[in-house]
Amino acid sequence: MTVAVYTDSIFFEQRFLNRLKLPQYEIYHSQHEYIAARADIKIAFTTDRCMVDYDIGDPPRPPEIHDQQSKFPQGGFENKLAGLSRASNIVFTFDSEIHPFHIDIWNKCRHENVYWVAPGAANADSFINERIIYWPNFFNMQREFYQQVPEKLAEVNFNLPKPLYFDALLGRSRRHRDFVYNSIESSDIKDKIVMTYFGFKMQQLKPHKLVWEEDFIWEPGTNLLNDVVIGTHEPANYFGTTEGISRIIPVDLFNKTAYSIVAETNFDNRISFYTEKTAKPIIARRLFVVFSGYKFLENLRKQGYKTFNNVIDESYDLIEDNETRWAAAFEQVKRLCQLDQTEVFDKIKDTLEHNYNILVTANGDQQVADQIQEKLNKILT
Repeated sequence: MTVAVYTDSIFFEQRFLNRLKLPQYEIYHSQHEYIAARADIKIAFTTDRCMVDYDIGDPPRPPEIHDQQSKFPQGGFENKLAGLSRASNIVFTFDSEIHPFHIDIWNKCRHENVYWVAPGAANADSFINERIIYWPNFFNMQREFYQQVPEKLAEVNFNLPKPLYFDALLGRSRRHRDFVYNSIESSDIKDKIVMTYFGFKMQQLKPHKLVWEEDFIWEPGTNLLNDVVIGTHEPANYFGTTEGISRIIPVDLFNKTAYSIVAETNFDNRISFYTEKTAKPIIARRLFVVFSGYKFLENLRKQGYKTFNNVIDESYDLIEDNETRWAAAFEQVKRLCQLDQTEVFDKIKDTLEHNYNILVTANGDQQVADQIQEKLNKILT
């Protein structure tokens, strides 16, 4: 049996290819050479957005601007993927994120032999969702970061009670975060919550090092590496490690507050995208209430995590209307602010430990490789 393997990124070869059990194969870094190659089995690994450093000899694809801030998605990816699909027995396309614009890409790339490796799920499209291999990319990065500074994670006190009830670190201005901000501001539990929201200023001010000085809670030991800061993805030095600001747990704040409000990156009901915003309360052993899209919690539980429906009503997760879902979620925030923290902790401590253990012991890359191997075995036997 002759096998041809195509990759357009060294990323695959370093993190995934060596985890797979394949017959002897010839590797190609040019799509054109791969398509022209003769082989019994042809397997392609490709990406649109993360570390495309091969495609040797192929013309670059011009960027297609979908907003003024980003060069992604790149034009013509659907054509590249269609060509790989026709030439291959199976194709795996990786993406480190999921956003609403992926819906358009998926709709243009509906191929039976194409699988999407991504950190989430597609709620409204069973054809695509059946072809998504869950890649906990952001959870992996959160775990790997605190493996470098375990002493800082150990400083987080997850026992209750604590002086305050919730943190609500809302970040950039988005519709669901506007809802949380306005709900807290107009509520009678405002004094029980620590909230920051620098989104409106980020829209009005030119980015610079001190844009967030009065609107961001800086964890002691965080030292920015760049003079110009345009988002929390920017790198910082933290006790000898280098990591994005957003992955640094606010230990002091977590030790003063009992629970977290998670206002995730997206709220589109068609997708669930899991980032460090969800990973941080999990690794810090905290209860969280989510403001995101439809079935966010359901899809998280499919990955083995448990949530907190023995304490609060999480049926909000299954409400399709955004405003109604968020209002129901905020009712649970208010309910928790009325409950005795010690009694709540007795009910959730096993769940907290279960979730923590999954995140800190999981080998996310190997889990992805195992799922890929399962699909490869069907064409290699």
